[in-house]
Amino acid sequence: MADPTTARPPGLRFEIVLQDPDWPVSVVDLPFLNRIGDVIGKFVDIDTSLLAVVAFSSDGHVRALNKQYRGKDKATNVLSFPAAAPAASYGEAECDEHDLLGDIILARETVAREARAQSSDPVQAMEHHTAHLIVHGILHLLGYDHEQEQSAEEMEALEVGILAGLGVANPFTEELDDVD
Repeated sequence: MADPTTARPPGLRFEIVLQDPDWPVSVVDLPFLNRIGDVIGKFVDIDTSLLAVVAFSSDGHVRALNKQYRGKDKATNVLSFPAAAPAASYGEAECDEHDLLGDIILARETVAREARAQSSDPVQAMEHHTAHLIVHGILHLLGYDHEQEQSAEEMEALEVGILAGLGVANPFTEELDDVD
């Protein structure tokens, strides 16, 4: 019988794929991801059988994927691939393909550079920025986008609310907008 203090309630599940060993241990952590999933579930209706694969990768690998799938020959902080997209099943998820929400791939060097520009506390900045990018990626996988002004405002409001639930300050300040 499972210990009720450690049992994971049904909700968005995660699998971690570590491709770049230089990622900080504090973010390559299943409890860190589960907390993000729990808070997202308070803001959006999520099928409890869904699994998201989070790949902690490098700029080089993300650049190659960005070029191949988006025609952009540069690294970016995060890429999201819905389960039906060509890069789906990126991880080694042990679930029925209908349970796979999709893949989120993070580029360590870009994420670290952006995090450093946002805060003088490098550990907290990396955790907060990584959480923000995972939230952003999950929302994309759930169908949210920021191509049109109205949908961008809706997505941003969700991100701000979810991040507040995680104890992360609003990243959409004027100062931070200038960084991106």
